Amino acid sequence: MVSAAATGRTQPPMTALQPLYTPDRDTVLDLGPCQLRRWREGDQPSLLRHANDAEVARWLRDGFPHPYTAADADSWIEHAGVALAGKAFAIDVGGEAVGAVGLMPGDDIFARAAEVGDQLASFSRERMLQNLVRTSPILGVVAPEERPDLVARFETRTFEAGEVLIRSGEPPSGLHLIASGEVEVVTVDPSG
Repeated sequence: MVSAAATGRTQPPMTALQPLYTPDRDTVLDLGPCQLRRWREGDQPSLLRHANDAEVARWLRDGFPHPYTAADADSWIEHAGVALAGKAFAIDVGGEAVGAVGLMPGDDIFARAAEVGDQLASFSRERMLQNLVRTSPILGVVAPEERPDLVARFETRTFEAGEVLIRSGEPPSGLHLIASGEVEVVTVDPSG
């Protein structure tokens, strides 16, 4: 541990912080457009709607079930309220649980260095698409009121290195916007 004297900096006086979680408090953290709060009975329908998505399941832990069923939602709500109380929270947007964030303590040294996970793939994907449409030189000309309809028509895909997106002479499958990574255009001489 480096002391303040060793760094040459002074530290402000310590202040007491309110704990993030107390059993009697529903909202843990208010972030403006969303809140972190305890999971509660009645969250099952929105949990089922948001979790039963192959794109969401694809980016979560291997044990995350897909298809996601009503029984999975019931089990999660009970588990989050008992075994994970104070460690797993609902992400609430507009009064609806759209995902989760939590600390998942493991065994051995991982009991002290918890894995932080989230279920924001769908929400993040939509935000990423909104930003792409808004900042794209081509699509930025679309009227703001028309952008949600355009975003709803997009499909996000992940390509592995070396995977072909389009081939010359074949009809294109659609418009590709590159959100991250690089694409290389390769031409092959007709003589081989």
